[in-house]
Amino acid sequence: MLLANKVAVITGAAQGIGCTIAERFAEEGARVVIADMNVDTGAATVQALQEAGHDAIFSELNVADERTIKATLTRCLEAFGAVDILVNNAGINSVRRVVDLAREEWERVLAVNLTGPFLCSQIFARHMIDHRRGDCILFMSSEAGKRGEAGASAYAASKFGVLGLMECLALEMAPYGIRVNAVCPGSVDAGMHNWLLNEIALAEGTSVSELRQSLVDTIPLGRLADPREVANTFVFLASPLASFITGESINVDGGVRSG
Repeated sequence: MLLANKVAVITGAAQGIGCTIAERFAEEGARVVIADMNVDTGAATVQALQEAGHDAIFSELNVADERTIKATLTRCLEAFGAVDILVNNAGINSVRRVVDLAREEWERVLAVNLTGPFLCSQIFARHMIDHRRGDCILFMSSEAGKRGEAGASAYAASKFGVLGLMECLALEMAPYGIRVNAVCPGSVDAGMHNWLLNEIALAEGTSVSELRQSLVDTIPLGRLADPREVANTFVFLASPLASFITGESINVDGGVRSG
């Protein structure tokens, strides 16, 4: 197994792509920490993993709250004695033109999507530096982190920022043998993307099915990504197969950015 005996903390892993990442990590032998604000859903995710024979625990985490991040690190160390992998996955979206975007919404998106990964990486990296286990830190960015789109200013700004943070951190952590990378999914058949399609369809006065098909028509591979395809990229980056890869952002978009 690619991640045998590794300990992985995945933020925002109670549901959606984060949950799928946790499942794939567990299938590859990792002991996983489901770190999320949603206590009930997080506990259910842990129970499902445990029933499948995997080693998993839950930690209540608000990525914008340093106290809960430190508590999650402590809980992880008490349960497993180490941390090998941090996946900064937690995120929220926003569909609003710049001229219509309230400052409060702008700040909320950046607090979760950019400041949160900064705080989590800072706190966990300090521990990783001290323990020198060949650790890695991974970020969830987006194709919106490489190309802006109308109505996505807050989200795109946060995801562009994530890539800048990742590249700086990769250079800073390299002397300690800590690898830092990011994944940039395109359109994924998962919760947040489906919510986004609903929001856009309402704003444009079209049907979700029509909007979905028009989106698929722009993807060279002709379909949306399955969440496991995104999760598999995280598995690869966390594994020894990617031992000489750091500072990279990998597109998982079906070829959208190939041209």
